[in-house]
Amino acid sequence: MSATLIALGVLALLAGVALFVVDARRRSLRTRVRREWAGRHSARYAAVDPVLTGQWHHGVFSRGGAGRAVELVSGEPDGNRLYLFDLEQAGRVVCTVVALRRPTTSNTTLELRMGSSTAATGAEATQKIEQVTSEAGMDLLGHVGTRYAFTDDLEAARRAVDERLVLLADAAGEDISVLWAEGAWALAAVNATAGPQRWDEIAALLGRFADLVRLLPPPVAP
Repeated sequence: MSATLIALGVLALLAGVALFVVDARRRSLRTRVRREWAGRHSARYAAVDPVLTGQWHHGVFSRGGAGRAVELVSGEPDGNRLYLFDLEQAGRVVCTVVALRRPTTSNTTLELRMGSSTAATGAEATQKIEQVTSEAGMDLLGHVGTRYAFTDDLEAARRAVDERLVLLADAAGEDISVLWAEGAWALAAVNATAGPQRWDEIAALLGRFADLVRLLPPPVAP
């Protein structure tokens, strides 16, 4: 009996070691790919930044808080500040965030979130909407293409919603859970499994999105 227990303990230990090695290799590969992407864009790489994400409060940050940025790339490949990082909340990477500084700023926040699947019931869709409005303090603006639009200023946000924004929202891709404009930034949260080609596509998408949300009103001087 004791020999069996010892054997089981050894097997469990070996399994744990194997998982640790696989995870370490995965993180090492992720770091190498991120560094290479930074190099191609004349950007900088940092393993972690615990402060950067504190400036954002909407989009993916409205649930789980600011967390911290890991595997961070920062630079100005097209003249505007760009950040790409994995968002870690409660010790777990939940998504990759791409943030592009806009040429304009606004106090109006506009979010474009993926809608429920076609299999979802009306009750499930309603629950999702209520969850966003409760957690982020946002109001439902309506549909923008296949996405739900949320904002903290309905009248102001309507100025930015036109056919061009609908086309962009529909073309963004289902791997982007939320695309949003907050302050001086255009941001997107994408699956953490996305790779370099997808990062390039999202950076270009954010450039177009930033141009469209110029219609959001600028801050009012005190």
